[in-house]
Amino acid sequence: MNDRMLLIVPSRGRPENIRRLCVALEDTNAELDLAVGVDQDDPMLEQYKAVQDEYDFQLWISQERKRFAATVNYIALHSHEDYKYLAWMGDDHIPRTKYWDKRYRDVLDYLKVGVVYGNDLVMGEAIATELAFTSNIVDALGYAIPPGFVHLFVDNFFMELGKSINALQYLPDVVVEHLHPTVGNAQEDQTYREANSPENWTNDERRFREYVTNELSADAEKLAELL
Repeated sequence: MNDRMLLIVPSRGRPENIRRLCVALEDTNAELDLAVGVDQDDPMLEQYKAVQDEYDFQLWISQERKRFAATVNYIALHSHEDYKYLAWMGDDHIPRTKYWDKRYRDVLDYLKVGVVYGNDLVMGEAIATELAFTSNIVDALGYAIPPGFVHLFVDNFFMELGKSINALQYLPDVVVEHLHPTVGNAQEDQTYREANSPENWTNDERRFREYVTNELSADAEKLAELL
């Protein structure tokens, strides 16, 4: 395992967002590896490949639609043994703070096991719309995200998991801006519509409450052994 961070970014139909992210990673002097997860049936797959040729990141191409949670989980499960730190964000996030990834790594080194997130300029401390976590969480639990989540409430899951072992840290001065139609700085598209569909809200809220009620305490016990 190396001491680098792997940033996992699921994406669909937005290759220019990945280009924008790559520019932001360079501008903020981030020292990490980027893994972008896309689907084989994405109509803009060739454009993603063109961006990859320009910026040299990992492009994980799924043969089936995995959606956000399954993509993060799949890449994390196949990468956690090679990285000390894992992170995820949407393709509509833009890191703004210099060396933001080092700030995350420093916190995670102090915690030894846990979760850290920054200020997305929308939800702030309330919701971790992007975050980083120690890869030993995947070692201990066998997943980064419990099966059954589609897209929503993934942030809530990580926050509850971190809180359960007193290992959740918010850094208000580390800005990773979230561009979103609800705050008027991104255009509505099919990817947003799918992610925020009533079906997803119903499924993910139910799955989150089920996890907190029936599974969180057992996971917290596993992680407490790592402290």
